[in-house]
Amino acid sequence: MFLSPAIFAESGTAPNVGQDTELPSDICPHTHELENVVPEEHWFEGKLGKSHVKVYLQRGGAGVVGLFYANDGAWTPTFLGGEWKDNKITLSAESAEHAPRGQLQGELLSGVFTGTWIPDSSDGAETVRLSAVQKPGCDGSGVWKRFDDPKWPVSFSYPASWRIREVTETPQRIQLTCPDPEEMTYNAGVTIYEGKGEPGGPWELVHCANEWRFGSSCAKSHENTASLSVSTVRQQPDETILNIDSEWRVYCSDGGYIGLGDGEDRVVLLPNFWVEFMGAGGASEIVDRLVKSADVRAEHNAK
Repeated sequence: MFLSPAIFAESGTAPNVGQDTELPSDICPHTHELENVVPEEHWFEGKLGKSHVKVYLQRGGAGVVGLFYANDGAWTPTFLGGEWKDNKITLSAESAEHAPRGQLQGELLSGVFTGTWIPDSSDGAETVRLSAVQKPGCDGSGVWKRFDDPKWPVSFSYPASWRIREVTETPQRIQLTCPDPEEMTYNAGVTIYEGKGEPGGPWELVHCANEWRFGSSCAKSHENTASLSVSTVRQQPDETILNIDSEWRVYCSDGGYIGLGDGEDRVVLLPNFWVEFMGAGGASEIVDRLVKSADVRAEHNAK
């Protein structure tokens, strides 16, 4: 499988919409029209009913878009769109599959949002109280914890405030999500793949003479590599680290190509296995540190 790198959804594919149709970068998600003014960005944290949530809102005049997720749940985003007039905010909510979820409404005074959440599946209203907070960082500051699973060829450290999830569907992978809800509007995060033999994750690589190339064989290396390059970051007897430099495309989480963005991609080559650390958006800031923290699991790689 040979894919152009993108800010991927957890399925590993870009949204199935007109990918070459450029959309305004200040409207993501596409849940409401924003006025053509310099947008404002706001982050909140607090209680929505019984859940502790983190909220991101982008305001353009009287229009506002954004999302929230339950910090104590599965971090499944709920998209928001509506109006912000004076201090009063009214937002309709929908799931990632665009199914209706409910309505969020209230008033923002002195950095505190108070109001109600009315789920679509219920007539009862739940109390909402949110406080304005600073933009959550994706730079990996703070405490890190260790991932050490016998199923994986390496152990590594990652930020304790991030969500880690093992995806068992093919291709099997680990998904790391930064706690900034804004990053979720672009499906940003770090995805870690592993496999046996030569790398065959999102990138298909082959070793030819003294260099690595894109493709399934040296005789059939991929022709469309003008914007791609592979370089060796570190070479040791039992470990090689490659850097893949490529064009990173950004897609809005609810569909539509936005433009070019930031990304980092490292491939760790072991005697019998490979591991690829692919980070997109703000989450790419920790990729190099993830790789440096990785330790080979000798028992796994002896199989």
